[in-house]
Amino acid sequence: MKTITKRIVAPLVDFVILFTTLKFLHPIIVELSLPILNLFPDFPILGMREFLFFITVFLLWPILFAFTFSAILRNSPGKYILGLKVYTNVQDSLSIAKSTKREFIRILEVITIGVGLMSLYNILNGKKSFSDMLCNTDVLEKSMI
Repeated sequence: MKTITKRIVAPLVDFVILFTTLKFLHPIIVELSLPILNLFPDFPILGMREFLFFITVFLLWPILFAFTFSAILRNSPGKYILGLKVYTNVQDSLSIAKSTKREFIRILEVITIGVGLMSLYNILNGKKSFSDMLCNTDVLEKSMI
């Protein structure tokens, strides 16, 4: 499989892993948060499970997921599984700080769909994504280094 194809497939793998783990963790997160909600009896509980689901699905879990993997693997799980690695422009491994900065920019790419589409267009044309341009990084096959 070509590197460009792997770069397109890697976020899909990340997406599957993210929401598969969320499916198992969400009931635990909701049950752990209910005692906190019971501390405020006058606060309307109606719809609170749905609100907590929204917060965990769209905010907390994706951010925690991205930053956990950037700190541990300095790579997303999809890139790790497909044999890709993120390097600096001088082909050093990423520091935790640079990896975290890159993940933060990638989350902004997803939130602002236009920037994400621009990054996808660049990747399909063999160029760097927006986050790689800002962080001076490259995504290469592990065997190329």
